[in-house]
Amino acid sequence: MPTESTPIKKMLGMKQRKTFLLRTLILTGIALLASTVLAARAQDLPPAINLPEDARQAAQQRIPLIVLFSLPGCPHCEMVRNSHLNPMQRTPAATRKAILRQIDVSSVAPLIGFDGREITHDAFARLHAVRLAPVVMFFDQGGKILAKPLVGSMLPDFYGAYLENALEESLRRLGNPAAASGNDTSICTH
Repeated sequence: MPTESTPIKKMLGMKQRKTFLLRTLILTGIALLASTVLAARAQDLPPAINLPEDARQAAQQRIPLIVLFSLPGCPHCEMVRNSHLNPMQRTPAATRKAILRQIDVSSVAPLIGFDGREITHDAFARLHAVRLAPVVMFFDQGGKILAKPLVGSMLPDFYGAYLENALEESLRRLGNPAAASGNDTSICTH
């Protein structure tokens, strides 16, 4: 409990203190709500938990497993996630062309690697020589890289084209008829 000598009590009367405390509580509540909404939005892309299961599902459809290696608070990661991968995740046509997951390169959260062994997100990133973020990799069911990884955010205006080209190459290498026949593989909304 503050004493009478605290600066707030000296400057404010009882009614003013109550108003001050109420406003502080309201602003704190708004800030917490906003941060919760932003955190939920950032988590639209599911974290990698069981890569063999994800890869098995991808193999059944002959589509790649796309993994975003990211860092919390990384503005370039946010751009790739929010402008390209999250919209792709929510587009039915795109979800028929890839399964998307996210790895936090600074996290010690566990996941099951392609070899069936438990590994942490940061160790998996090191295993794949990911030293910065964002990096987007395209994997087959055995964990083999199908297309050249997209490192950094590149030129933002062209990132969607880079992503589509890597997806098309991955589909072609997996023998997916959509890519082989030249059918539209466009998945980006930007």
